[in-house]
Amino acid sequence: MELFNKFLNMEKQGEKGAVRYLLKTYKNEYHVEDKELYASYLLNVLCNDEKALGLACKIIIHEYNTKRVELDEYFYNAIINKLEYEIKKKHDLEIVWLVYLLIYTDFQITQDLIKIII
Repeated sequence: MELFNKFLNMEKQGEKGAVRYLLKTYKNEYHVEDKELYASYLLNVLCNDEKALGLACKIIIHEYNTKRVELDEYFYNAIINKLEYEIKKKHDLEIVWLVYLLIYTDFQITQDLIKIII
């Protein structure tokens, strides 16, 4: 979490791409004590940095599959809201990444959501 905080502060201070750099250099070697907080950091990046959305999705999927993060109802609600926003904006790549995230984290996609996506 300290590492995320440092890179988020760098980004706030004008270092463009700092968080994206952190995600690109990600290795599954970090020790995570608070899985909810870790998932929140990744969700924050996913929702607030369009260029890092794909990287964040990829890491979340990996962390979920290795049981290093737990995704709850609030997490999925945020993802659905982000997906609906990207659909309205017609950002196809972001839509694909978010659907991919939902599928590979075992989220049960409803018929209503499928209609919205289509």
